[in-house]
Amino acid sequence: MLLILDDAASEQQIRPLLQAVTEGSVIITGRRRAAALDGAEHLRLDAVRPEEAVELLLAAGGERMAQDPVAVAEIARLCGCFPLALRVAAAALTARPHTTPAALAGRLRDERTRLGVLREGDLDLRSSLLTGYQEAGPALRRAFRLLSLAPAPDFAGWTVAALLGTGPAEAEETAEELVRAQLLEARTDGRSVRYGFHSLLRVLATELREAEPDAARTRRDVVERLGRAYVSLARYADERLAPGRDWRARPDTGHPGPDAAAIIGASPLGWFREEATGLVETVRQTHAAGLWPLVWDLAGSAAGYFHARAAWEEWEETHRLALDAARRARNTEAEAAVQYALGDLAWQRRQADRALRHHTAAQHAFELVRDRTGAARCRIGAADVLLGQGLLEHAARRYGRALALCSAEGDLRGEVAALKGLALVNLRRGRVDVARRQLEQCGRAAERLGDRRWTEYVRRTMARLAPDPAHRLSPVGHAVEVGPGMWLIGTATAA
Repeated sequence: MLLILDDAASEQQIRPLLQAVTEGSVIITGRRRAAALDGAEHLRLDAVRPEEAVELLLAAGGERMAQDPVAVAEIARLCGCFPLALRVAAAALTARPHTTPAALAGRLRDERTRLGVLREGDLDLRSSLLTGYQEAGPALRRAFRLLSLAPAPDFAGWTVAALLGTGPAEAEETAEELVRAQLLEARTDGRSVRYGFHSLLRVLATELREAEPDAARTRRDVVERLGRAYVSLARYADERLAPGRDWRARPDTGHPGPDAAAIIGASPLGWFREEATGLVETVRQTHAAGLWPLVWDLAGSAAGYFHARAAWEEWEETHRLALDAARRARNTEAEAAVQYALGDLAWQRRQADRALRHHTAAQHAFELVRDRTGAARCRIGAADVLLGQGLLEHAARRYGRALALCSAEGDLRGEVAALKGLALVNLRRGRVDVARRQLEQCGRAAERLGDRRWTEYVRRTMARLAPDPAHRLSPVGHAVEVGPGMWLIGTATAA
């Protein structure tokens, strides 16, 4: 005998029925795993694969589906390859002989109305998805709604804590409860666990959150908590990736952040790689919420990573938003910092004129707010551009003035950059012995700073300055590594 118990809610509901079965097999289906049942074998059913979803649509949707394979593939994706959603989509097309798969795909693209589109007769996707939500308690329902503001398709436990405003242990327990209720997915690579929504459940969570009476205020509060957590962690990672890069960073003593050492560990670059998508999206969210200081703090904390990974598009987008935020807030110091970073970006792209404009504007702004370190860093940035254009005297003057300012302000990273610049100027002039001495000073400063990338850069450059003239770098017309991993070949172009 085969007994099927469909949509079982709990072990307590199942056990009395099992006691009555003396022989045969029992298949139990349900949203929650009945983990406390002894001797049960558990099978989790995932969404169907994309190619299977397309096959289902073709089988259920008739000839019109077969006429537009591109639209069918998009419908499958927008339905999250979820069988009920695919069935409803096919039924919706069948019920409307005048419409096309492309038109249906167009209606499904808008997340705000997607669940409404996926309803035909007594087939209602929203009602089905709501069942699991309604079975959860108030706290779990609130968590389900708030986690829809997660800035990436999958997110870490610390993100859950920030979004919910709880400690890490409570956040983990809440996330696991949502996983057990099939309202959230746990995803692991064998080393760590991250969480994420099925795409249709995320649409539902967003819809429910936006229907709350205080939705706008809630959204702003949650985005602010998330932004502060990202700033705290990104600054910690940035300081280990590029020590001393952000001379303006200050700890947020009024809002203690997550345990950065435990979360980031010894791999700041790995953390940035994993969180970059979420960080960029959080810049967008904080800008949309009008949280201006968080916009420029977030963008600034990620600039070192963008530089290291040559992520020019992300660098440009986040800093354009940050510049807008600084101007809206009329914050001269923040605008100066963003202009400086945009100047660095322009130089990385070899856009000399644009880089000089940004650095000049930033230097004047830093001088207005009496930030001598910032002004010195801008002089170094402008000198790098001038060096690339072959204007050695102009570059040397700026490097020299910046070195004096950085030494007076105790800015070790600025000293490293200025000494490197002076060494390259002298190398171009053919003064190899002077360049070697300046590089030695640069290496000692890099060691005190604790920056391995710069220490290795100096070691490589010194190795190329062989005493034998036959092995020396030519002072002109030669490719030169002007910073860790950045090479100068010829001159920069105007832009």
